Amino acid sequence: MSGSDQPARSDTRRRWMSLLAWSAAVVAVVALGVGFDRWFGARDRLGSAEARASPVLAEADGFNRADQEGLTRPDNPDFWQTDGVWNVVGGQAKPTGPAAALTRVLGGPGAFEVQVRDATPGTAVVFRWEDANNHWRLRPLEDGPWVVERMENGRSVGVTRTADLLGFEDVRLLVEFNGDEVLVRSQGRLQCTVVDATFVDADQLGFSSDGVGTPTFDNAIFWFPPPSSSTGDP
Repeated sequence: MSGSDQPARSDTRRRWMSLLAWSAAVVAVVALGVGFDRWFGARDRLGSAEARASPVLAEADGFNRADQEGLTRPDNPDFWQTDGVWNVVGGQAKPTGPAAALTRVLGGPGAFEVQVRDATPGTAVVFRWEDANNHWRLRPLEDGPWVVERMENGRSVGVTRTADLLGFEDVRLLVEFNGDEVLVRSQGRLQCTVVDATFVDADQLGFSSDGVGTPTFDNAIFWFPPPSSSTGDP
């Protein structure tokens, strides 16, 4: 091997080593970029999930509206609907006669949470509401237990009793609905599950009173999708 060949081979080796080092650096940068993208993407997806789980109405709504004689929102009359006469006293909704207050939802899985005080057997949380004669409702019986009831043509055709939901004075309710499944939660536990597709496309829910007594509905929140049931709330 001549002396002149050795420098040429050394130059070639150095060029190859430089090329390999540059390639390794490029691979490292690409891998780092993919890692950051996945990490930030996961955070974005988590943030989106948290946003979707937020209640539709902020701070329990409170019924603090400009219209104190009813529940119609002046800025969006299609959102709240009223039937009968309601008063809003101290941020709480109270009927002065037979009345129903409803909100239209957009469909899909959701939940309705409310606190009911001074309930009577004619007090009800209503959902899948088509009209006054065709809907689902959650209400207390005269002897105390609450039931989920399906009304068709003004007649009760299906009743499911809750596990241990009793009383009239101060009851917190969470009704979750998803497709043909309805879950009722209260007192930190699942009270009952009903699987029934009747009126599954009805897109109104809310609360009603037959005018006997003066029940109070407070802290109403609508959730789309429903809050995580793992918390056991309300």
